[in-house]
Amino acid sequence: MFAKRSLNSALRYCITFSLVALSCFSAEVQAEENPVRLAAILPLSGGASFIGGGARIGIRAALQKINQEEGGVLGRKLEVVFEDTRSDPKLTVPSYQRLVEKYNPPVILTALRNTALLLEPLANQEGRLLFVESSRPDLIQKPGFMMRSFFTTDQTNDALVTRLKNKFLSVAEMQDRSLRLGVLYADEDWTQPVVEDLDKRLINSRIQLVARQAFKRDAVLKAELQKLKAAKLDALLVLGLGKPAAKVYQQLHETPVSTETYGLALCNDDDLFGSAKDYLQGVYSVGPKLDRKGPLYERLQRIYEEERPGEPVDLTSISMFNAVMILAEAIRSRAETPAQLRQFILKKKDFDGIAGKVSFDAKGDAKWKAAVDKITEKGCVPVAD
Repeated sequence: MFAKRSLNSALRYCITFSLVALSCFSAEVQAEENPVRLAAILPLSGGASFIGGGARIGIRAALQKINQEEGGVLGRKLEVVFEDTRSDPKLTVPSYQRLVEKYNPPVILTALRNTALLLEPLANQEGRLLFVESSRPDLIQKPGFMMRSFFTTDQTNDALVTRLKNKFLSVAEMQDRSLRLGVLYADEDWTQPVVEDLDKRLINSRIQLVARQAFKRDAVLKAELQKLKAAKLDALLVLGLGKPAAKVYQQLHETPVSTETYGLALCNDDDLFGSAKDYLQGVYSVGPKLDRKGPLYERLQRIYEEERPGEPVDLTSISMFNAVMILAEAIRSRAETPAQLRQFILKKKDFDGIAGKVSFDAKGDAKWKAAVDKITEKGCVPVAD
């Protein structure tokens, strides 16, 4: 009787153990099958779709590498779910709320300053990491849950001021006077903070910002260029992007106003460069220093060609690629919460990005190395720091 009871007890134990083991195995398999999900709120249609589309290509290229070549993250597939704002700021917060309700993602990838400012209070309140693509120098005012992997225009301003000091203020004929700098800028909300930041950097520098002229899209600038010419400038900075700025360089070619002209990220702005290349020889480009070589860049270039045939890779896709790659590395390090992800990224120095090494400062801004290139008939030629 005792032997029979023992046998029954042992059998029940084995069955129970088997069920528990099977349950644990099923849970483990399910955990491995469930993807790690991030989210993106982007203008995939509407007037700003060229930005959202480029960002999506960068995300797609990064996910392809992570999932197909690196086995995902911790044995799980990495996914990004998208919401389209249709370039309408009013759709930003509803998009965020839908993503949070359905997926509760630890990270939101997004672009444009206006979108970032709408999402920042929500991200900080909920402790959700917000990765933004915007170059405005004043976007991140203090440490929080907002970060960005895009270059910032205060970095390009630094490179410009260094160049002007080295080129002009060290020569004998400039020792008794200040350098006269002018700015011709697009009449858009992102340019004013760039000019204000430049103003601060010129204090006590013997470089004076003596002339400022705004230009509107497709405007004829004859009167504005004559004013700049009358200001007897030593150098001119042009702040504008894309094809609208290309028309400005055409007019500057026809009516030059200074001995040296500098433009923001000319060698990185493929729409501008492709449209204005006949008018840019001798102009200096001040922008992020990119290494457009290597297997990572080739991967992005290949995917870009699939979706945008004939178009060169843009900066937004490069920085979004970097953002997804460094987030994947943080997840592999067992960083689980948004705060832990942020802490890992801030501590990571010289991350191998798609076009060069990237580090982040204490506020959460990526620090790209800025460079000055002279545009010649052979293309963009780096000049010494």
